Amino acid sequence: MNVIKLTYPPFDNVCSYFVYWDGDAAILIDCVPGSYEKATRLAKDLGKTIQMVLLTHGHIDHIHDINKFENDRIKIALHSNDAEKLLTDKHLGKRFGMSIEPTTADVVLDRSYLIIDDHRINIIKTPGHTAGSVCFEIQGVLFTGDTLFRGTIGRTDFEDGNYEDMMKSLKLLRSSYPPKTLVYPGHGLETTLENERINNPYFKRI
Repeated sequence: MNVIKLTYPPFDNVCSYFVYWDGDAAILIDCVPGSYEKATRLAKDLGKTIQMVLLTHGHIDHIHDINKFENDRIKIALHSNDAEKLLTDKHLGKRFGMSIEPTTADVVLDRSYLIIDDHRINIIKTPGHTAGSVCFEIQGVLFTGDTLFRGTIGRTDFEDGNYEDMMKSLKLLRSSYPPKTLVYPGHGLETTLENERINNPYFKRI
């Protein structure tokens, strides 16, 4: 598995991840502003086909380019608890002067895993930042969206955020994966669970 990070630095360094394998298949985790142009160019240069865009949650900074991918008939996956964010301004777009055309996901992430071209993508339900926040585990690597960052966590003070749920989600990640597990967060630099156990103050509360 190969991972290329696509960032949008003016927006607190929000990240998408272009994930691909030896075959034809590729996926994109989150579609931040500018990710469509970067991801489609990467796919062309590498000879890959983007099979799906997997969304860790439904906030505007992580779904911004969704309509562009849909126009290319690329499937979109999101947990049902965040589905309303694709249809209303609950994605917080007005707060940041951004918008999308209302839409729905093609794949509902109310399951434990997906198979993309024989590659297993485990879906970890991690509510807290939003009710429908999920993390993805692929070949021992975690993509944590706005659940876990290097040294901190995602905010829980938005409409459907919940601090107690976030603490349970962090505990689940800590107890389910080895300390050396590599973490690609939705904002900022990558980290490991071991580093977060040592340096993240929220990990010390669980």
